Amino acid sequence: MEGSGAAGRDHAPEYLLEAGAFRELLAHERACSERSGAPFSVLAFEAGREPGAENALVAAIVARVRATDALGWLEDGRLGVLLRYASVTDALRVAHQVRQRAGAPEGAAVCTVHGYPPFERGSLRESVPVSPVIHEAPHALEQHDPS
Repeated sequence: MEGSGAAGRDHAPEYLLEAGAFRELLAHERACSERSGAPFSVLAFEAGREPGAENALVAAIVARVRATDALGWLEDGRLGVLLRYASVTDALRVAHQVRQRAGAPEGAAVCTVHGYPPFERGSLRESVPVSPVIHEAPHALEQHDPS
């Protein structure tokens, strides 16, 4: 898949967006979130280097996510999952379930969770630096480690 960050990887299914298309989708979702106030989260998975690990991870994600969610490559080669209307708490639960379903041993299928907007309603926390996961984000994106 040329330009997807997936060179040399397992065969990627057609519904897996290339990095540029996924970046555009994230920018669109950010704009919708700013307008509506609805949260969204992005899971960023590193599949691991074992043969078949990427296919197992993609299968686990597809089995767990909703029809309104989206999968795609991030610019850094990680596998991204856009979870619309999902808080960071919801996303952490999904990340854990995906890792279990994929049969990922400790240290494999490492996942970082990014939430937008960067705070829960009513929180007085200050913004954190912009995450590179959502490119050109004008506001902060909060990052959580599900481990």
